[in-house]
Amino acid sequence: MQQPLKYLGIMVETEPLRKKILKPYVLSNSTPMKLYSFTPLSIHWRTGLVRGLEYIAGTWRERMFPFPHVVYNRCYNRESLLFKRIEQVIGKGRCFNHTNYWNKMDMIRFLSQSLPDHIPETYVYRPQDLLMLSEKHPLMFFKPSYGSKGTGVYRSERKPEGSYWVGLHYNRPMAVLEQQTEWVVYLESLIGSKSYIVQKGISSISHPSLRIFDIRALLQKNRQGNWDLTNLISRIANEGSYNTSICDDIHPTAFWLRTFLTESSKNTVLHEILQIGMQTAHMLDSLGMGSGEFSIDFMLDEHLHPWIIELNGSPQKELYENMPERRIVYQRPVEYAAYLARSNG
Repeated sequence: MQQPLKYLGIMVETEPLRKKILKPYVLSNSTPMKLYSFTPLSIHWRTGLVRGLEYIAGTWRERMFPFPHVVYNRCYNRESLLFKRIEQVIGKGRCFNHTNYWNKMDMIRFLSQSLPDHIPETYVYRPQDLLMLSEKHPLMFFKPSYGSKGTGVYRSERKPEGSYWVGLHYNRPMAVLEQQTEWVVYLESLIGSKSYIVQKGISSISHPSLRIFDIRALLQKNRQGNWDLTNLISRIANEGSYNTSICDDIHPTAFWLRTFLTESSKNTVLHEILQIGMQTAHMLDSLGMGSGEFSIDFMLDEHLHPWIIELNGSPQKELYENMPERRIVYQRPVEYAAYLARSNG
């Protein structure tokens, strides 16, 4: 007996994104599910239909679809009422990644409960605390509470002679402040009333190229509904930059570490990152945020100790374009959607 057709709806923010985001998932689909992309504004609540876009045999077609059996959220927002309304139609637990716009301080506090040895000292930004923090930490990073790709992240370093160097994206300062009070006023002018955190800088391991790198762990749920570490990549910051989002070079982490570590040291680092990643994944499940994937950015210090720099609730897939077996990055969410469709009837 032929099984009824089941749809996965990939929800994106705007119509121009529908083709770009949908296509790689369709081309990597190894399940019987049919895929279409749609926006929140294309939902027709009265009729129970959705105006979506599908890609079949090299042809794009826009039409009205029934409500999907599962929704994979690729919007980056904090709207929760929309997802509650969707789940009232398709069933609870069938919309995944519905909470993916994470407050950095909230996540750090949560992770610190179980992983305190891997979280740099972090504070809510308050101008009145800056003098105390500058005495405690010569190197600090000021980050927006919400944000990605290193946007608005400032680096501040107190030099041995007492001056303060403040930079954006690059180690080269955009301002040198001779007095502590000047430094406070300057930071206030940059940040204003925006919500920021302050994080202790990590003395990262020196690569022979002297370029800063990170380790991004992509974790996704699989066809059995369990967490897997899908991929580990390292973004190599451009020369003179501390922002690994500004990079021309991306390599599989195992390859990159092999260029300057022994095989034993490399394997130890990879194993520890796997353990931290899986522990983080299960902790996120306990929050009930419906996560089906996320990524963690790590930095290694001089002792090869991994530090969690950031969690990303909506991982960038473009980073994997030139990586081996890139298809699995797109396969996993569809396989997880098929699992949800089966397990929820």
